[in-house]
Amino acid sequence: MKKASIFMVIAAAASMASCTAQAPKADLKNDCDSLSYAFGLTQTQGFKDYLTRQLGVDTIYINEVIKGIVDGANGQEVQKQTAYVEGVKIGQMIAESWVEGLTADVYADDSTKSIDKNNLVAGFIDGTLEQNQLMTAENAREYVQTVMEAANEKRMQEQYGDHREAGE
Repeated sequence: MKKASIFMVIAAAASMASCTAQAPKADLKNDCDSLSYAFGLTQTQGFKDYLTRQLGVDTIYINEVIKGIVDGANGQEVQKQTAYVEGVKIGQMIAESWVEGLTADVYADDSTKSIDKNNLVAGFIDGTLEQNQLMTAENAREYVQTVMEAANEKRMQEQYGDHREAGE
């Protein structure tokens, strides 16, 4: 049921023809056309709130949403679009979680240091494409492991000091 509701919301949004030149124009020639249009229009109730509150989309980009709806409804390059959307999600995860999390884990006590987002992305892309790698995957794993172990050891030492070494 939830899947059907989301589909209806997305399909209905395609009726917002005035947002972009690529959107279909309504042509109400008969009852079926009128019902189709009316259904689409009624399904837009709360759609912008759904975009902003549930999906985190800024309505300043509504034309991009409409373009996506039209392309998706027409089946245009669905696999390519899915790949792009998933790439955006991973990019957001890198920017929002990985950089901050790794910085906190490794450089918690040094505010002058942080993980560099561009280098992290470059390494991720080079590893994904398996080309232009500045180190082997094994060397990268070993390096990360060594740095993380050292950071954990430092954190444990600061937290427990001599008590940990004495087995207390």
